[in-house]
Amino acid sequence: MPFITKKKHRALIGEIEQLQQTVTSLKRAIQRGETPTNVSLAFEMVVMRSNGMTYDQIADELNSRGVASPKGSRWYGSTVRPHVLKANGSDPLNRTQNRGKRNRKVGA
Repeated sequence: MPFITKKKHRALIGEIEQLQQTVTSLKRAIQRGETPTNVSLAFEMVVMRSNGMTYDQIADELNSRGVASPKGSRWYGSTVRPHVLKANGSDPLNRTQNRGKRNRKVGA
């Protein structure tokens, strides 16, 4: 059995928790009556983003497969991003969401 450092273990736990939140969000979308195609597409976008793809790369992939955007046109990075954020609750690759306050100077 390979050795896993505490840092790697925490990172893996964080990824698992993030995916659990995504699944919960997608289940809620199904309960709201959104079509399974939209839900599975949103999940696929979240997985692609989690694997390191940029929003533009995800859009290019969807366009190359002939998947129409909600308005029936092409996908762009700016149209992919809201779907990822809605399905996931946050950007899977944004690891610094709450660090701004910690680095600010007091009294500045």
